[in-house]
Amino acid sequence: MTSLTTQETIDQEDNLERTLDEIEALRSILGEKSVQCVAISDNILSIQLISTSPEPEQTFKATLTLQLSRSYPSHSPPQFMSIDCQNVPGFNGSSCAAIFQNIWADAEGEVCLYDMISWLNDRLTDIEEDEKYMKLQHQNDSALATALATADSIQHINNYTPTHFGRRCIYTHHTIANSKRTAVIRTALQLGLSGISKIGWPGVIVIEGDENACQEYVRYVSSLRWKQLTVRGEEVYEMKDTDTIDSLRAFPPGFQEFGEKCMSDAAKTCRDVGLEDLFLTAMKIYKKV
Repeated sequence: MTSLTTQETIDQEDNLERTLDEIEALRSILGEKSVQCVAISDNILSIQLISTSPEPEQTFKATLTLQLSRSYPSHSPPQFMSIDCQNVPGFNGSSCAAIFQNIWADAEGEVCLYDMISWLNDRLTDIEEDEKYMKLQHQNDSALATALATADSIQHINNYTPTHFGRRCIYTHHTIANSKRTAVIRTALQLGLSGISKIGWPGVIVIEGDENACQEYVRYVSSLRWKQLTVRGEEVYEMKDTDTIDSLRAFPPGFQEFGEKCMSDAAKTCRDVGLEDLFLTAMKIYKKV
């Protein structure tokens, strides 16, 4: 049996101290009952984290079991053992291991259990939002259809002609819930806007069309419940007499959604149509004037 070097011993002691401090902090944040040390054997600490969303109406619960070695967090990630998500429809626990590996990698040697449980809370909240959305979908669709029909009627009576062409780049903390993905695309198409969305962490939405429609889109989408949603890029142009909405579009008519790992594809699409600078504002990268 190979003995540990002095440096390895110091590293393990430092890791253990940081891990115990992290567990104590988690108990303060989540509550004593939500963080359980199951067993300690062969220098392995086995713990259970119970998801407790800050949203009072949340009903779904998940119990996550992890093992922490003496080389966590500096050199090895928490080992995903199991996740028990009772009565949570459509949740695939097998995908958690890869997600948690990425969270640990992003932490770069720092503790990351809170980030893992936060991701899990976000995911359960999204699933619950989808459940509620399905129950209210008909009501919501009817309300939006009525508002759009009223707007169309007013435009027709007043012989409405667009005067300004607009674009927006919208950043979200994440876009995963089916309800939000549906709203992002459906509302854009109903308002005559074209553009793209990139789902996942983070989410990015780029729209263009009649400036009044852009404003209405932002109002409607912002009314949904988001952890974070903000407009980071905006372009508005006064239309000439010879201009039409379709002649000013950079995107083709319609709306395209990109997957969780397709940020580069979304960026390339914007770059190909001359909107790379607008897309980059989602990452707080602004062109110098």
